[in-house]
Amino acid sequence: MRLLCSIILSATMLVPFTALACEMPQSAGREDLYGHTSSRSGIDGLNANFRDSVAAMMDAAATEMGGSMNIYSGYRSIEHQQRLWDEAATRYPDPEERDNWVARPGGSMHQYGLATDMRWNGQRIEYGSPISDWMSANMGKFGLTRPLGNEGWHVEPVGGRANKDAYLAGASMECNEAFSDNILSIPPIVLMPWQEEYSGYRGGGA
Repeated sequence: MRLLCSIILSATMLVPFTALACEMPQSAGREDLYGHTSSRSGIDGLNANFRDSVAAMMDAAATEMGGSMNIYSGYRSIEHQQRLWDEAATRYPDPEERDNWVARPGGSMHQYGLATDMRWNGQRIEYGSPISDWMSANMGKFGLTRPLGNEGWHVEPVGGRANKDAYLAGASMECNEAFSDNILSIPPIVLMPWQEEYSGYRGGGA
């Protein structure tokens, strides 16, 4: 089964977007991953290898830290991302400031199934917390990283932005082009200094 999503072509200016068909592979997730996202598509739309890596990290965290880690936001449709962008306007009316906290539709790794937002014991994970420190020390073992310096809960595969050919295998040509156009062209956000693979990137909020 394939998941049809639309991708925005323009991400550097706040203008009406042009929709582009983007077919992302979809596969059923583990039963224990369901129940925390708004729908099962939030799990099923994730890149399967990335999803397995996140699940392995969750299991290890539960064993070693004695708590519960879950995915509360995974794959997002373009409509979902548009809603988040619009809702953020109340707090961040300036689009340039809003870019630091919420990605514009088409510019989020979530829309390509390559990002998850995590909670620990029901709470959003913040940098400096014990579980955050555990993640910093251990998530590399699972091929995972947290590239956004202002979002301790946001997880991506290592090299996910730089190696799109590997992570978007099976996606349409249009989707690959949209990934390049949007992810590599969105307004900047400060990435964590150790993320060398992102040194040439203009990142965005989640």
